[in-house]
Amino acid sequence: MTVTLITGASSGIGAALARRYAQAEATLVLVARDAARLEAVAAECRALGAAVETERLDVRDRAATRAVIAAVDARHPLDRVIVNAAINGGHPTGDLETEEVAFETIDINLVGAMNVALPAVTLMSARGRGQIALISSLAAY
Repeated sequence: MTVTLITGASSGIGAALARRYAQAEATLVLVARDAARLEAVAAECRALGAAVETERLDVRDRAATRAVIAAVDARHPLDRVIVNAAINGGHPTGDLETEEVAFETIDINLVGAMNVALPAVTLMSARGRGQIALISSLAAY
């Protein structure tokens, strides 16, 4: 049974990847901030035959992210981690984005990605196996 953790799984690419990996003999751990949307994606994946767990998490919280990764890995050693959580910065009218938006984008898209990837690397390295995929978008920064 393959265990895959996907961040940003409540919408967009993350939700599409969750559906893609959802099948019998797969365990998915879906992670996002929006619990209602996350549960909707989880229900779709369960209907496709996957065992699914959800974790409501803001990847900007380094300690909480590290704890979630460690707890999930203790229950189900992770085979694959897809680091996908991100926001699209910018300004709705095309004007220059604010400093607040710029820093929020970096905090989620870069620092949040490292908060997920680094603990996963440590755990997988100790086992001698595992895959980590980092997803980025030019539009996101």
